Amino acid sequence: MIARIGAMKPWEDDDGSAMIEFVCSHYGGPTPDARPTYIYTLRIGWMLVQLFRPGSLDEDQVLAPFEPHPTFHPLWPVGTTMTWPPPKQLPAEYMEAIAHPPTLPIEVVGRTTTTERTSN
Repeated sequence: MIARIGAMKPWEDDDGSAMIEFVCSHYGGPTPDARPTYIYTLRIGWMLVQLFRPGSLDEDQVLAPFEPHPTFHPLWPVGTTMTWPPPKQLPAEYMEAIAHPPTLPIEVVGRTTTTERTSN
């Protein structure tokens, strides 16, 4: 699983205090018997949290951390210290596109061992 956190601009008449949205999207695997990949998107007020749970991965595969992005901070795996809010906030109208992206913003990579991580 990987996760990220971002900030959304408020709707025109929204004060951000009570707005809650939750969307759970799933994407099928390469074969009908593969487990789907899920994207959980939760917006509370102006805070947006996304969790990505991969479907069928081989034992030697993991999800790569998110690439740096001006509107999101990595939440898991833990990255560097973050500032709040992010430098750029997402327009509220983008919620649908973020919760249901046409392509998954994730990358599958080979698992590294502790020895490989410390040798670099």
